[in-house]
Amino acid sequence: MKRYQKYIAAALTICLTTSATFYYADNNSAKADNFVETTIRSSEKTEVSKTASNLTSKKEEMVYIFANSDGSVDHTLVSACLKNPDSLSSINDVSDLTDIVNVKGWEEFYKNGNSLTWTANGADIYYQGKSQKELPVSVNITYLLDGKKISAQDLAGKSGKVTIRFIYENHSKKQITVGKNEETLAVPYLAVTGTMFDLNQFANIEVTNGSVLTDGNRAVVLCLALPGMTESLQLEDDSLLPDYAEITADVSNFSLAGTVTVFTSQPFQSIANKDLDSLDDFNIDSLSDAISKLSEASTQLEDGSSELYEGAVSLLSGATSLDNGVKDLFQGTTQLNSGASSLASGTKELSSGAKTVQDSVKTLDVGIQNTKSGADKLAEGYTPVLEGVSVLTQGLKQTTDGIHSLSDGMDTAYESLTQTIVANEQVLEGLKQVYAAAPSENFAKMIQTLEVTITGQKQIAASMTDGGKGLKDGITSLSAGTKTVFDGITSLNAGLNTLSEGTLSLKDGLTQLSEGSSKLVTGTSSLYQASVQVKDGATTLFDGTKTLVDGASDLKEGSSKLKVGASNLADGTKTLADGIAEFNETGIQKLVAIFDSDIELLIDRLSAMTDLVSKENNFSGLMEGMDGSVCYLLKTNEIQK
Repeated sequence: MKRYQKYIAAALTICLTTSATFYYADNNSAKADNFVETTIRSSEKTEVSKTASNLTSKKEEMVYIFANSDGSVDHTLVSACLKNPDSLSSINDVSDLTDIVNVKGWEEFYKNGNSLTWTANGADIYYQGKSQKELPVSVNITYLLDGKKISAQDLAGKSGKVTIRFIYENHSKKQITVGKNEETLAVPYLAVTGTMFDLNQFANIEVTNGSVLTDGNRAVVLCLALPGMTESLQLEDDSLLPDYAEITADVSNFSLAGTVTVFTSQPFQSIANKDLDSLDDFNIDSLSDAISKLSEASTQLEDGSSELYEGAVSLLSGATSLDNGVKDLFQGTTQLNSGASSLASGTKELSSGAKTVQDSVKTLDVGIQNTKSGADKLAEGYTPVLEGVSVLTQGLKQTTDGIHSLSDGMDTAYESLTQTIVANEQVLEGLKQVYAAAPSENFAKMIQTLEVTITGQKQIAASMTDGGKGLKDGITSLSAGTKTVFDGITSLNAGLNTLSEGTLSLKDGLTQLSEGSSKLVTGTSSLYQASVQVKDGATTLFDGTKTLVDGASDLKEGSSKLKVGASNLADGTKTLADGIAEFNETGIQKLVAIFDSDIELLIDRLSAMTDLVSKENNFSGLMEGMDGSVCYLLKTNEIQK
């Protein structure tokens, strides 16, 4: 069993490490024609004269299956290695591959049908080729979204409850004699599928016939199956040797980088017939009698555990009743203590509140006196403000008069400039006529100079009119601004008058408030003294109820522990009863069922299947007498939106 687990672990490791190789192939070739990375080839050849037979050679094959998202095969590449431990000068080989290429050296080969002869020159040979042969094992992958079947392409980008189901089928079956009958047995293969999920997209991942490994950011899901084993061994329970696996998860924006599946029979290579034949040393009849007694004892143990559970339930019922009564007693004493506590707390709060009121009234009285003093200063301070506003009003009036004078002067300057422009235009027209009659360079320069002058004068005139974005507009804006300031000063003056009247009223009110505050200070002092006496009496009552609560609490704690113990006993006996029942059903009775069948025939079938494994040591062909091994790697396409 330990050896079998070791091979499973090795297969899982292959599944994970080879996934990187598949990604390399997909990213570097559309059809992955150069799947195996070619190393730097040496230009030198080693001359070897050995010509021994191929008996010391070994052929290792890795079959790479590039599949669609549903598991259907797109194309197959086979990578083969001819081991040459004795440094032979040539190696004979058999292969039905096409498009054979040496991927790690300069050695050549000669082909005659399916026979190959490699000029090895003492080196190992690494080559690859293509194949159209049917695979011994295949996988069919289906997808469900919220319980409804959906294609991989339509699933990309969707969200919901996703189920991915892998169904493995063993096509490598042989007719063989088992006992006295001819039976069809499958060559045993272990199928391991691995894939990786982003935990930002996938949650609540569950696997049937597999496991989940996470690092907090990603989840690696491994599925395990033994296709064809249940049928070949004729077992009734197909869960022991499953031929399928299923992954379910809650998905947001579904995408998948693809899956990698390893098909290998190597874990069964070591289960030789001698391991199974060792059972012949036992007496099968004696073993069956022991199994029968084990079944009877297991049934009695199941009945006894049920009776133990019923007794524990009765004990729990009595403990619960006792605990409920003690709880009622404790609740009453607690309520009494709570009332006394509330009374004591209330009187403390009353006393504290009275003290707070007393302190607050004193503070209020001080504040009133300070406020009264501030009101007096306020009445004295607003008079200079009124005088400043008056001075500001006079200055603003003088500014307004100056703006009006500036605007009138601007209008006069504009009329004068307009007349000058008209005169200059008349002179320009006369110069143009003289120049037309007698052209000369001097007249041309005069005309040009006068045109520039007129243009500048017009620009200046435009800035002196409204809407010209010039001086006139600035004066207009300044005039409007001074009016706004004047209006504000008027409002300020009115507000100051109102403030004056309010200040006088405030002074009168504060005088009356000050007199009432003094009387309030005296009354709150009397209230505080009375509240101190009430607080002392309530504290004495609360101390007495505390002693009563402590006694009831001890009683409650004891009954609670009794109830918990009875509950734990009931739970434990229930778990024991369920566990024994499950063990009897899923373990003992299944073992009994196997021995009720023909155990010797089951061993014969398993022995025959392991014999078949030794012949499944190649895919493309193998020279007689040469050792071989083969492993299959199937990768599906990524699913992206």
